[in-house]
Amino acid sequence: DQLSADMYSFVAKEIDYASYFQTLIEVQAEYHRKSLELLQSVLPQIKAHQETWVEKPCYGKPLEEHLALSGRDIAFPIEACVTMLLECGMQEEGLFRIAPSASKLKKLKASLDCGVLDVQEFSTDPHAIAGELSTLLPNTASSSLIADYSTMLLSEEKHIYQQYEKLADVF
Repeated sequence: DQLSADMYSFVAKEIDYASYFQTLIEVQAEYHRKSLELLQSVLPQIKAHQETWVEKPCYGKPLEEHLALSGRDIAFPIEACVTMLLECGMQEEGLFRIAPSASKLKKLKASLDCGVLDVQEFSTDPHAIAGELSTLLPNTASSSLIADYSTMLLSEEKHIYQQYEKLADVF
């Protein structure tokens, strides 16, 4: 009987509960409208701030784009790795043969990507630097660089063929 009485009481107050839900939905809708207005007013400022940000990641972007954004002739990670190897890795044996620690390599890549490099930390492990450099070099071959080399190779091939024809004419 108690359950039936509670159910009847709930049904009798159903209009009040519906009114509460309606009020809740209206308040939520107003909150979301105000939030949208605020976000739309702040979004252009955020975009402008991102475009003027000095430190931009270099991994996952074409080489030309990274060089243009950073105003450099040589990509930062390549220059940093070569410089560190020249300073601390030239006396190391098996520099490119010994595999570095995966966690050290991941940390080096992340630090190079954000433009912050602790030379002291990585100078003790030149194998990590060499490992990162060996992964960077094949990945930075851009299409324009490849096109330049293929053009150069084709011109050399034509030059050799012309010399071969001249030798064939002599004999």
